[in-house]
Amino acid sequence: MIKIVLLGTGNVATHLFKAFQNNGNTEVVQVYNRSHKNLERFKTVNTTTSISKLKKADIYIIAIADDSITELSKKL
Repeated sequence: MIKIVLLGTGNVATHLFKAFQNNGNTEVVQVYNRSHKNLERFKTVNTTTSISKLKKADIYIIAIADDSITELSKKL
């Protein structure tokens, strides 16, 4: 099974989350976002607002606004 961490909680992340949840070959192990408020809809998996607490995964998907990718990438 492929373990995935989603970085972001917008429309793209939400659609990917649903697709991965319905796929028997993938498991979303965590969702990251800067704000606790936006993590509420992902209560079925582990969530975090801290980059330092990201879980180990096979794939990390950055699904955030284009303007924020550089800043997040530097933190990773």
